[in-house]
Amino acid sequence: MASRVTDAIVWYQKKIGAYDQQIWEKSVEQREIKGLRNKPKKTAHVKPDLIDVDLVRGSAFAKAKPESPWTSLTRKGIVRVVFFPFFSRWWLQVTSRVIFSWLLVLYLLQVAAIVLFCSAPSPHSIPLTEVIGPIWLMLLLGTVHCQIVSTRTPKPPLGTGGKR
Repeated sequence: MASRVTDAIVWYQKKIGAYDQQIWEKSVEQREIKGLRNKPKKTAHVKPDLIDVDLVRGSAFAKAKPESPWTSLTRKGIVRVVFFPFFSRWWLQVTSRVIFSWLLVLYLLQVAAIVLFCSAPSPHSIPLTEVIGPIWLMLLLGTVHCQIVSTRTPKPPLGTGGKR
């Protein structure tokens, strides 16, 4: 059981990491996974006083951008979290079946906590923050997740030749 959960989490981390990668980054990662057959013949001695230009100016490579503005993505994220079961197809598409099942259990427990909190007699010792805190975190994380998975990578040109 524990290994299945660990495997699901590792798979999910790899999938989330892939959303932020460009096409060339994915191909380099695949080459690293398959193993590098060409070892460098000689090693270069790097001078420690040199500064990496990327650290000063920023990266020269474009990163994946979201499809929509952040306001629209925030609204979509909140709606997808509040109505979680109704967006099950989307959640299954961007997560795995195991992760979706865990999120559904958490969602149902939060709904049960709201119902129990509201139906209990008024003078009870449960603070409102214990009920609202997990709901707020799920809304926040669901919105962030929606923004992460909405990135698009620029498509390579279809043909190198052709009309201008």
